Amino acid sequence: MTQELMTLIRRRIAKPKMIHDMARSMSPAPQVNPPTTPEQIAATEANLGFSLPPLYRQLLTGIGNGGFGPGYGLLGAQGGHADFDGRSLTEVYRQTHDMATRRDDAPLLPEKMLPICNWGCGIYSCLDCRETDAPVYFYNPDLHVLADDRLASTVTDAKGVVVWTYQPEPIAPVESEIEPQAVCLILHRRSLAEWLTAWASKARLWDEMENLLTAF
Repeated sequence: MTQELMTLIRRRIAKPKMIHDMARSMSPAPQVNPPTTPEQIAATEANLGFSLPPLYRQLLTGIGNGGFGPGYGLLGAQGGHADFDGRSLTEVYRQTHDMATRRDDAPLLPEKMLPICNWGCGIYSCLDCRETDAPVYFYNPDLHVLADDRLASTVTDAKGVVVWTYQPEPIAPVESEIEPQAVCLILHRRSLAEWLTAWASKARLWDEMENLLTAF
């Protein structure tokens, strides 16, 4: 299955305007980064504090260090494809998990929920790196009422059933009686392999995400 998926991805990204979902409107056309090295992977995992899913590692070492795939392209390991404003994979993770480095009032994500590609306007596809198959969720901060350090993150499947909830420890005593607001991450595909296979087969992932939102 993995080799078939790698072949599908290589076939799609062989066309410059198909490298990622936004490539058609970009000039010059984006390029896939050179493959990453084991040392770059190790440095990235050390900074994250956990291992990347095996398939994600294989993509970065076997195809390229990000810049291809859904949205504006997969974020790479150290030295690879960066997010807007030149943010690396580890910097994006830190800014979505650390009160001290988050952007504006953006809500925090659960631990090991790793943003891997940006669709614009702060919308990310994220991997649940606690799971071997790395289910893919999507997240739009504008859909939720933003709260403070008491923010709870609720992971919800496509039917609206809560899968699990993460409540970070407050960094200071809270006197307000206002309840923390939930950040809903919506299950998009049940594994990274399924998500990428759909993309490589030209499925319209953005349309799928919009359709799932109708349930909320």
